[in-house]
Amino acid sequence: MTSSNTLFICMGALLCHLLPSSHALVLSDRPVLKYGTAWKKEETAKFVHQAIQAGFRHIDTACQPRHYREDLVGEGWKAAAKELNLKREDLWLQTKFSGLGAHSEDNIPYDKDAPLETRVRQSLAKSLHNLQTDYIDSWLMHGPESNWDDHFEVWRTMEEAVDEGKVIQIG
Repeated sequence: MTSSNTLFICMGALLCHLLPSSHALVLSDRPVLKYGTAWKKEETAKFVHQAIQAGFRHIDTACQPRHYREDLVGEGWKAAAKELNLKREDLWLQTKFSGLGAHSEDNIPYDKDAPLETRVRQSLAKSLHNLQTDYIDSWLMHGPESNWDDHFEVWRTMEEAVDEGKVIQIG
């Protein structure tokens, strides 16, 4: 049972936490329009730039080169922000960690032979570099891992990134 000063957070059916309301995120200040960047390929920077010019402030991408050009998302938002005189905090950058099965064999953004925790950390480092930022607003698990232990290890590693100030929220 939760009281009025706690927030019940669930990820899936089994990973739940009770957080004090002081840790609750105020969602009313989040951008409403979200621009997705999958499958834009070489035109990603141009389309992200145009989306921000049109009023989008939430940009969704993933560290998954098979379907996303996260590096071009970084170029696009930086160019638009400079042109429109926006600060980094005026935009909401969301990216995702994708497990090994989500990648093309010849284009994995981390060391596929490294331990899982290291792969998750390498993915975040790659995203921060690609997106030309020192923090991510929202970092999501792009899909389930092959077993619950791995799933929870990814989640714990993502929680550590929040504690380190590299990520604002995870999901």
